[in-house]
Amino acid sequence: MNPLAVTYQSLAEGRAAFEAYQKTALPPKERPKLLAALKRKIVMDVYKNAYKADIEKFKQLLQTTESWLLPEGNELYVTLLNEGENVFSENLVRQGITFNYAIERRPHSNVASLTIKAVRNNMSNLVYNGSVRVNQLSPDQIEVEIPLSQNTGYMWRESKTDCLKVLVSANQPTVTVQPCGVMSTLADSNHGIAPAVLAQKVGDAFTVKNAIRSAMRQFIMNYPKALKMT
Repeated sequence: MNPLAVTYQSLAEGRAAFEAYQKTALPPKERPKLLAALKRKIVMDVYKNAYKADIEKFKQLLQTTESWLLPEGNELYVTLLNEGENVFSENLVRQGITFNYAIERRPHSNVASLTIKAVRNNMSNLVYNGSVRVNQLSPDQIEVEIPLSQNTGYMWRESKTDCLKVLVSANQPTVTVQPCGVMSTLADSNHGIAPAVLAQKVGDAFTVKNAIRSAMRQFIMNYPKALKMT
């Protein structure tokens, strides 16, 4: 069986497969590439749904019991912090300003922490600090709710009534957007993107991650007035 076609449930299982693979007669020119690919496969299988605490623990393991995953492990640690299912970040550009948002889903919770930074002239400023709520309305419908979060000078305070709700359906190519309360007054469509294009879902798979990504695109592109821009 090709070890690159297996889904690994633990690092221990992966290590056994890796050590066995090392002993096989691999083509000399392809050997480093194949071994590196297997290490990447093992790590992403085990940690693709990991939370931040588990990813940080993985970094520590690389220096002790799991050093066999080096040097690829260090690169994968960064990847997991940016491209995992529960911990990820993304850059969106609006009118020449790069907005970087970072999501960290909390274990066994429908709430994720959200921070957004605006990067202009190589300067990064925090423009949002709050949360995202994910509601699985049905097997094929996910509602993502982003509350208005305002900086009061010494802390960020989330509204319980003012928010943006984005409905993502498995069977629909576009999302449905519903601003609630004050959020409806913070819209700004001066982003240069055709409404039909902006309404399209992000990603091919119907997942919580892609639902959040779709909602974040709506929030940053259509509601920049909700961000604390200086």
